[in-house]
Amino acid sequence: MAKKIKDNDKKTKKNIEEEKSLKLVIDTENFLENMFNIKNFFDINLEFIKDRKKLKITELETFVKTHTKKLNGKKIVAVPIDQDVRFTEMLKDIKIYEHKPLLSNSAFFILMNNFEYITKTVIRNLIIENPKCTIDKKECPIEFDELFDFDNISNLKKFIIDKYLEKMFYKSFSEQKKILLKFFNVNDSDTSLIDFELLNNATRRRNLLAHNNGIINKTFIQETGADANLLDKKLDITHDYFYKVYNEILFFGLYFIILSAIKFKNKFINIYFMGHLIYNLLKEKAYYVIKKLYESFELRNNMFCEDVILDINYFLSLKFMGNKEEMYAKISKKYTEFKLRDLKDHLRCAFAVLKDDKKEFLKILPASEFSVKDWYEFPLFNVFREDKVLEKKVLSILKKKDKKQNKK
Repeated sequence: MAKKIKDNDKKTKKNIEEEKSLKLVIDTENFLENMFNIKNFFDINLEFIKDRKKLKITELETFVKTHTKKLNGKKIVAVPIDQDVRFTEMLKDIKIYEHKPLLSNSAFFILMNNFEYITKTVIRNLIIENPKCTIDKKECPIEFDELFDFDNISNLKKFIIDKYLEKMFYKSFSEQKKILLKFFNVNDSDTSLIDFELLNNATRRRNLLAHNNGIINKTFIQETGADANLLDKKLDITHDYFYKVYNEILFFGLYFIILSAIKFKNKFINIYFMGHLIYNLLKEKAYYVIKKLYESFELRNNMFCEDVILDINYFLSLKFMGNKEEMYAKISKKYTEFKLRDLKDHLRCAFAVLKDDKKEFLKILPASEFSVKDWYEFPLFNVFREDKVLEKKVLSILKKKDKKQNKK
């Protein structure tokens, strides 16, 4: 009987660990899906506006050209009565470009909400899963009658934590940062790769959009050092600024999610992150974020993943970011020809791709683990796929390999 109870205890503990893993995976997937959708919303709307404006301007210019006449030696646009409505509509359509700030600012506002969401999520998870995490009792008072709204301790804990987090986000950004770092037991030097100043500036812009309709005031100018001439003008989130903040929030969220996994000492989570996660980041061309994840010493040294694969993803990000010389230098320093020969064939293939060595790539490919599906899906092959002559040779090799594999 005692042995049976002990086995049940072990099973329960295993189930709890699996639930923790699943919760962290779901939180990560939600965060990434939100981020990628926000980016797509921003890009699609800006492209639509740009194309629409160009089309309407061309239409208006054609109309003006065909309806321009001379009157008393001056050129005028003579709009026929039956064309007056059409002409007015064309002028109105061009004004659609004025919606650009509204769409840009809306995408930015949603982005900042996702920043708040992931910050709350990682802190909430850490407090729930780590009994040693304590929060100031003064910061989360609970009325006696509120206790009767809960039928179990778990829901009550979540209520108290959420109440605390709501109060936390009424504090200054610097206070929020202190609380976050305290909970994760990290300091400024540990998180030096996170640009908190940029995130602070972005938070002020978000507040201006939320509380002053994006109209720049004296307080905003004083807090951000913005040009005084912008006073009373509408805030405009530029393409470059949006992407700076987007990349920083993406790195920030993943940094603390992975740090949570490390603190939970969950190997499955780390394997998931370094496989599935990095693959998704490469597909979304989030090279800046991959580079920062790799360069974060604490994260890299706690990832349960083959070092060579981490290196390849890092080198690939450098290559796609246009830092080829830096990539070649780092490969040469860490991977001598002797060391490369000792690697598995699919890894040697990857290095051939990084070095743009098509001859070496074709030579090693038959013995590698790559399939036709990999060729079409792996971001590693993006550039090589553009070479149609090479692609024909590659597919011939891979299809033969796949046939042999299927027969087995």
